[in-house]
Amino acid sequence: MRLNVKTKKYVLIFVLLLSILSIAFEVIARIYRQKASSYIRTRFELQSDLVLEPFSTSFSIWKHFPRATFTFNNLSLVDTVGTARLQVAAVKKAEIIIPLTQFNLHRIRVARLVLNDFVFRQFINENGNKNGLRFRQVVRPDTTAEKFLFRIKNVVINNGQFISENRFKKNSIAIKINQTKLAVERTADELNISGNLQGAITHYVTNRRKLFQNEAIALNAHYRYDLTKKQGQIYQTQAIVNNSTLHVKGTHTSLSTGVGANLDITIAGYQPILQIFRQIMPPTAVHSLNKLRSNSRVYLIGRFQGESGPRFRPRSIVKFRLNNGELFLPSINKKINNVMLAGILDNGTKHLPESSRLLLSRISAQMGKGQVQMHIDLKNFTKPEFTLAGKGQLNLPELTQLLSLPISKVNQGEITGNLKISGVLPDSLQGSSPQVSAHGEIELKQAAFQPEGFLVMCRNVTGKILFTDKDVSLKNLGGLLAGKPFNLNASIQNYLPYLFKQPGLLRAKVDFTAAALHADWIQGNLYASNGGRLAADLNQAQAYNQSSSIYRLASYRPTGESAYRLVKNSRQMQKGSNTTQTRTEPEVNQVLLSLLRAASSQINVRVGVLNVTSKEALRNLKFQVNQLGQRVTLTNMRFTSSEGGNATATGGFQLTRAGIRSPYLQANLHYDFLNLQTFMLHLAELKKLVPQSEGNTRQNSKRRKANLQKNSFFAALKVTAHRVQYEYLHGSNLLLRVNLNKERAQLSQLSLNAFGGQINSHGNLQINNAHNIYPLRLQAQVKGINLQQLFAVANQMNMDVLSSNSIRGEAECQVSLTTALDQTFSPAFERTAAYANATFRGMELIEVAPIQNALRFLRNERTRHLFFDDVTTRFVMQNNQFITPKVRMNSNLTDFELSGKYKMGGSADLNMDINVFNVLFGNNKKRIEKIQDSTATLSSSNLQHLILTREQDKYKVKLGNKKDRITNNKALLSEFNNVLRQHQLDTSFTFNQPLTAK
Repeated sequence: MRLNVKTKKYVLIFVLLLSILSIAFEVIARIYRQKASSYIRTRFELQSDLVLEPFSTSFSIWKHFPRATFTFNNLSLVDTVGTARLQVAAVKKAEIIIPLTQFNLHRIRVARLVLNDFVFRQFINENGNKNGLRFRQVVRPDTTAEKFLFRIKNVVINNGQFISENRFKKNSIAIKINQTKLAVERTADELNISGNLQGAITHYVTNRRKLFQNEAIALNAHYRYDLTKKQGQIYQTQAIVNNSTLHVKGTHTSLSTGVGANLDITIAGYQPILQIFRQIMPPTAVHSLNKLRSNSRVYLIGRFQGESGPRFRPRSIVKFRLNNGELFLPSINKKINNVMLAGILDNGTKHLPESSRLLLSRISAQMGKGQVQMHIDLKNFTKPEFTLAGKGQLNLPELTQLLSLPISKVNQGEITGNLKISGVLPDSLQGSSPQVSAHGEIELKQAAFQPEGFLVMCRNVTGKILFTDKDVSLKNLGGLLAGKPFNLNASIQNYLPYLFKQPGLLRAKVDFTAAALHADWIQGNLYASNGGRLAADLNQAQAYNQSSSIYRLASYRPTGESAYRLVKNSRQMQKGSNTTQTRTEPEVNQVLLSLLRAASSQINVRVGVLNVTSKEALRNLKFQVNQLGQRVTLTNMRFTSSEGGNATATGGFQLTRAGIRSPYLQANLHYDFLNLQTFMLHLAELKKLVPQSEGNTRQNSKRRKANLQKNSFFAALKVTAHRVQYEYLHGSNLLLRVNLNKERAQLSQLSLNAFGGQINSHGNLQINNAHNIYPLRLQAQVKGINLQQLFAVANQMNMDVLSSNSIRGEAECQVSLTTALDQTFSPAFERTAAYANATFRGMELIEVAPIQNALRFLRNERTRHLFFDDVTTRFVMQNNQFITPKVRMNSNLTDFELSGKYKMGGSADLNMDINVFNVLFGNNKKRIEKIQDSTATLSSSNLQHLILTREQDKYKVKLGNKKDRITNNKALLSEFNNVLRQHQLDTSFTFNQPLTAK
């Protein structure tokens, strides 16, 4: 296509103009870069004393053509008036985009203003002095020509922050701005802003509480500011918080002082009940609120009126109400229905925490068939004065689902009553002590539950809990425990002051009466250490209980401080239609920790029958428990044992966070008649009540050994009896002293009169062996024993020894033995090894078959009745066999030596060395007289060696020689010593020293 001359002319002119315009824009851009920074800084210094930090600028026609783009990088305003420099405003990058057709410099039209990484800060110190954005007052003629008018069609903020901290009023707020789309216009008389903002409230801190943390917020705002009246108006504005819409409207008018404004702003709308109460309730209530779920929304109206500034607050009144609300507890799958709520939050005429008030004039709710009505009034938020009054009726199973009570299972029961608690909570700033009192009565009816730590049920339980001033009482709390009647009365002094951490000692007095108790009713982990889990719970508890609050009035469990909490500190939740299990909260473990430091109690106990073990029952038990901190003592204890013994006792233990530690008992028991075998059997059963080892497994061996010795025994018993029996043994005047722990029973003294003489012994009995076998190591001293009575008992036991009709005289003996008692605490010779050093006085043997068989060459009249000088002998017994290496004896026939082995019911191999000449020709009558007069007789020589053997109840006698006798005696002595070494039998008889197990 060919262009005509006229067209070519226009094209040439257009290209020329475009070239000139490009050159002009480039010149303008260079001039702008050179002059803009100094121009802006000069104009800014005329209106503000803030420091404008160095920044860079640029200008471009082409970036958003056909619009011009002004770019500012790293703009920053710093306030240097305070003690430290404060950056009050900063923009990493700002772009101002204006049309090229903008020729009226008095009414600027901006297509878009983009602020990237925008920050605005202000700070007010403890004296109320402000650091922030401020400008000087510029006096100009009031003409439109002198006013700077503009319109910004679109203001975009990417990644903005607004931060304000007021240390004078002790509050701060931080808002994050993600994105905005705003329109801003300045006319001759007004400034108008409208549009949308999306972001989040990073935090809002007031009175040291952080609220609305990372809470998303969206605004659709309309704002008008009257430049003449200096009044701003918010209208048609909605804020979306917690996914619910709040309507905002009102005005603010600048004060004549130029600092602060007069507010009249209203916020109204629905908010989720749980979210809003997390903001207004004390911090310790948040833990319980987090356990709830609800879709209900509370309607609130908040009005903020009056002067507001760096040093003063406006009057704020927030009214809220809820009708027919619902709360859901997912952990127990239960609903609280028909929740009604009405209240007001007002900061008072002084607009300060000191004049603030929270009034919940009506609170009511229904759970199942139960219903509760409450009224809460809280004044002066710095040192809160409160009143909490409530009444209602609750089903006990449902109550245990709401509160952590010391109950494992609950089937039924009803709680009714009223309670009013009032007082002054601690000063949140100065940490003052609270003052609390309560009045009311709570009644428990027809309850059936399983107390925590027990394996049996309480049924038909009724009783009352009375609150009087600072004390609480339990009146006639009774029913059936495992089908047996019980009754409990208690009073706790200074209970409420202790609950709110007031100084002073918590004192309790309890009277407990029961028809029967059984140790098996208590869970097996009564003494188990839960220290690790408990310590973790206590750490959580400390976080939950840093400050006291009215919440503790609603959440604290009065019975949660009981010793049941020492039994078990956590349980699984069990869901069911008629039984539930509760959970132990960390707060209760914190209560325990405090109790161990600041509690004093006295408990008077009366029990008809206490089944300690399956074999031992105590009757008519009475005792008193006194507790001061961790130390618990048992005094004035009296009872009757199952064998009819009357006892007095004292005891105690340490009450620690891990449970009962270092228990001990000192008891004196007296019997008219005692079966010692049964008593020892019951004694061994007590090991089940002893706590597990208290030593830390990481301790070194020396420390563990020291701890074991320090806490070696937990029971010290002194037992006396007029008459005593142990299987075939019958005696009198028994005195037994025994120290008991889980491993062994140390018999420090066991003495009695028996067989016409006295037996004194001591030893050790192991009671922790498997298979119901109880190793026993014993030493005994026997004095004045009548041999005929002794052998009469041996004959009753069917022992293969002399008949009681064949022996006369007395014996003194020292015995060291080791044996193993069976499950009935009976000994057996086949399990026994013993050593004896015995002296027989005035011994007579009558018609002893082995002697008569050995001397059958003599007339029967001479051998049927033998008289002996005092005889001392040593022998050992093992596997029903007696071994003696040598016995020197002198009789009316002759003096002789005896050695050998004799097995009961078995063989015998005896060596007898006698002087046959004395036997044949000695003066029998004269020797008897000398023996009876204790006149010494001369030892014989020329002994003949006889060997006496028994096989199948028949005795054989033959002559031996000296060589055979020496050989046999060496073998006997070696076997004798082997028995001593094998069983470590003590032949030194250190009777006054404790006998330790070897």
